[in-house]
Amino acid sequence: MKLKFRIEMRKIKQARIVVLRILHKDGKVIEKALGSFSDKRSYEPIVKQLTTEELYEFENFVSVMNFSKFNFNCPVDELDRLIIKIAPEFKKALFKIWKKAKAHDIDFIPESQMLSFLLNKAKTVEQQLAIFTQGEFKALGSLGVDIADLHLPLPATKEDQKLLIAAIENSQSLDQLTELFNTIAVQKYQKAAKFKPHHFEYLAHATGEQQKKQTFPKWYYTIAIDVLNKLGVKLDTIVSPTRIAKHWLRLNKKETFNLTLKAFNQQIISLKDNPLCIQVIKNAFIDDELAKMHKNPQVSSPPSIAIERWLKRWKEKNPTLDQKAAIQAFNTEFTMLTGNPFLIKLIEKHF
Repeated sequence: MKLKFRIEMRKIKQARIVVLRILHKDGKVIEKALGSFSDKRSYEPIVKQLTTEELYEFENFVSVMNFSKFNFNCPVDELDRLIIKIAPEFKKALFKIWKKAKAHDIDFIPESQMLSFLLNKAKTVEQQLAIFTQGEFKALGSLGVDIADLHLPLPATKEDQKLLIAAIENSQSLDQLTELFNTIAVQKYQKAAKFKPHHFEYLAHATGEQQKKQTFPKWYYTIAIDVLNKLGVKLDTIVSPTRIAKHWLRLNKKETFNLTLKAFNQQIISLKDNPLCIQVIKNAFIDDELAKMHKNPQVSSPPSIAIERWLKRWKEKNPTLDQKAAIQAFNTEFTMLTGNPFLIKLIEKHF
C-alpha cells in the first residue's frame, strides 16, 4: 500500500478522513499527510497530488466507503475489515485493467465491483433461504434491504451536483434560471415545463436519504449543460469532458456516430473535437452494436457472448457459408466494429 487513511471523528460527530502517503527512507516508514476530506470538504486537492498507483488505491477506498454508506447507512468510522487474498498476478492485472479502462472512460473499480456482486449474490441466496424457511430467515432483510431488488442504483455524485450548483451561481436569479430550464426543456427536448425556482436549491444540495431516493430524472443534468452553455460558462471548468459528453448524449444522440459527433461539436463548441468526448460518443455506439448482436437493447452483454449469439443466428440463416462469409457479414452489419481484431478472432474461434 502507498496510502493510509486515518479516520478522525470531530465534536460534531462528522468523520474527517486524513490521507497519508507512506514513504520508506533509510529503513524507516514515514507518513506524509496529503490533506483531508469529509462530506463537506472536497478531496479534489488531494487527488491532484496522487500518482497513478495512489489514485487507484484512493478510488477503491472511496468506492467502498460510499457503497457502505449508500446501501447500509454505515459511517466510515464503523466500517469493518474483510480480508481477501488473491494471486499477485491477478492483482497486477486488475490495476492494469483499471488504468486502461480509465483512459477509455469505462467504469471499473475492483473493490466496488466485488462488493456489488457479493451483495447481489447474498440477496439471491437469501431469497432461496426465505423459500426454504417459509420466510423465517432474514439477514439482509432484517437490515431493511430489499432482497428482491437485484439492481444497484447509485446516488447522484457530487460531480453531477456541481452542474446544478454552477447553474445557480451563474444565473441572475432563480426565476431567470427557471425560465431557462423550462424553455430548453420544452423547445429543445419536448419535455414538460416542470421547473420551479425553489426546486434548484434542493436539487443541487440534496444529500443523504434525499440523494439516495434519486428524486429527479438524470436528464435534468442534460438541461443544466445546455443552460450553462447558453450562459457562456466553460463547461470543463465544472466537471470533466467525459461527464459532459455522457449527460449531453442522454437527450441528443442521433441515428449515427457521425451525425451525433457533428451535433456535439456544433452545440458544445468549447469541447469541439475533444478526444475524450469523441471516445464517449464512440463507446455509446459500440455498446449499441453489442446490444444489437445480443438482440436485446436492454442487455449489456460481454462481447464474447454477443458475438456467440449473433453468429448462432447467422449460421442458422446461412448454413452453407464459411468463416470468410461470416466475417464479411459482420463487418458490413456492425460498422463501428468493422475489422476489430479481437472480435474477428472470436468469430474465427467458432469455425
